[in-house]
Amino acid sequence: MVVAYGGSGLAFASWVSRLPAIRDGLDLTPGTVGLLLLCMTLGSFVSVSASGLIVLRLGSKRTIRAGAIMVGCGMAVAGFGTSVLVTPVAVAVGLAVIGLGSASWSTASNVEGASVERAVGRHIMPRLHGAFSLGTVAGAGLGAWAAAASVPVFWHLAAAGVVVAISVTTAAAWFRADVTPVARERKYVPDNFEDPFTGPIPIVTAGAPADGSGAPLDNKRKIAEAWRDRRTLLLGVMVLGLALAEGAAGDWVALALADGHGQTDAAGAAG
Repeated sequence: MVVAYGGSGLAFASWVSRLPAIRDGLDLTPGTVGLLLLCMTLGSFVSVSASGLIVLRLGSKRTIRAGAIMVGCGMAVAGFGTSVLVTPVAVAVGLAVIGLGSASWSTASNVEGASVERAVGRHIMPRLHGAFSLGTVAGAGLGAWAAAASVPVFWHLAAAGVVVAISVTTAAAWFRADVTPVARERKYVPDNFEDPFTGPIPIVTAGAPADGSGAPLDNKRKIAEAWRDRRTLLLGVMVLGLALAEGAAGDWVALALADGHGQTDAAGAAG
């Protein structure tokens, strides 16, 4: 799981750290850079909207593997479009593929991480998300080095994409969420968060009766029940705000340092 989360961070920081080089190679304006980033956002939106059903149909292992391969291919296409074809269309396609792969990959990683938590009987998700952060540090560091050494965007992103795809698909061989029944694992008691505002949070488990009818909930009905819970919508609003802040900083800080403060592309990547 550490490899899956770390690889996700490495992939994200690798292409973000080369945005100034991508902009220079294609002679883009800030507006066209925003349109390129929108392509990735649209890909992510499509993927994450269907990610629940994708994971239920394919399982977390195959979803993570497919997502990692898509991200690796998307990085190579974006680099090829920048350094070889020199066309924004190819870069837009590459970023859209990255968005499609990374969103479902992230969802499946969280499913797998939750399964590991149940298996070990303690909370480890903060450490796994910490691995993502370490991956972004490594990706930005490599991006800063590549910019300082004038490594072409294609070779940098293609190499990073190959490393991410191979490492994550290999690590996925040890994932167990798809084959380990929850009921047979040792008992795991989640936090109740019993405070005056929320009260105990009910947990939906496999085979739980629907509204006291005695009929077990199938997967699609479980998803529908979750969307009718106002906490789901409130979590969505919270994540939207966080994503706006993180996306604005992550996507634009390298360009802001290079253009607004006269720094080198390497300094922008380090920032």
